[in-house]
Amino acid sequence: MRSQKEAFCLAATDAIDYTVKNANWHPDNTDLHTACGNHGSLSVREVLDVGSGDTYVQSLPGQSFDVTDLPNGTYYVQVTANPENRLYESSTKNNVALRKVVLGGTKRHRTVQVPPVGVIDVP
Repeated sequence: MRSQKEAFCLAATDAIDYTVKNANWHPDNTDLHTACGNHGSLSVREVLDVGSGDTYVQSLPGQSFDVTDLPNGTYYVQVTANPENRLYESSTKNNVALRKVVLGGTKRHRTVQVPPVGVIDVP
C-alpha cells in the first residue's frame, strides 16, 4: 500500500515529554495556522519545540491504512521525507524511517501491535 499523504505543516499539538532537557512548556506554534506554507511559498521553516510532538488522528485523510484483508504477520510502515528531493538538504541520510506493525487475531477480532521505539511508546 502507498499513501498519497503530503504535509506542509508542523505544529506543537501535543506535550510528549516536558521532563527532557530544554523542554519548552509554552510552545509558540500550537495550531497549523502559524506553521503552514502553501504552493507559492519560497521557503517554510518547520520546527517543533523540545518536548512537543505533532500527532494526527487516524480519522484524518491520509493518516490510516486499511488492513482488513491483510493476513496476520509483521509489517513495516515506511515514511520517507522529501522523496522527490524538492527541498535542499545538506544530508538525506535520515529521510527514511520504518515503524513495525504486527497484525494478529481473527477476522472479526483483529489485533494490531506497534512496539515502542525510543521515547515513542504509543501506537
